[in-house]
Amino acid sequence: MAPPSVSSAWSIEGVHFPVPSEGWAVGNDSANKRGVLLHYTQGSWSSVAPPDVSSEWELYGIYLLSSNEGWAVGSDMSNKRGVLLHYLNGSWTAPPAPSVSSSWSLEGVHFTGSNDGWAVGRDNANKKGVLLHY
Repeated sequence: MAPPSVSSAWSIEGVHFPVPSEGWAVGNDSANKRGVLLHYTQGSWSSVAPPDVSSEWELYGIYLLSSNEGWAVGSDMSNKRGVLLHYLNGSWTAPPAPSVSSSWSLEGVHFTGSNDGWAVGRDNANKKGVLLHY
């Protein structure tokens, strides 16, 4: 299946389907220096404009609790911190990320319910892992 056109240089890093007929993929748009959000529904993929995060950022992981709620994670290279995106009722937003260190990123995410989830990544400044609980 051919994905939609995003830009002249882009990649997909993660995918999740909460139901067989609908899902999301995330990645990196190198040409525009931002994350990629792709939505699969009604048998085809479409590109969705992501919220503004910074001048250079990308996405690595995604998890959907349902067709109406999910989370995506990545890296804000401009500010050297993790990226959190929340999807709720048809809209993606970028809630503020916690302070972890002077240089860190997120690579994976999993939720067991709307109020219970985990995100994992790297603390580059201290050379150790990052484990966030929501």
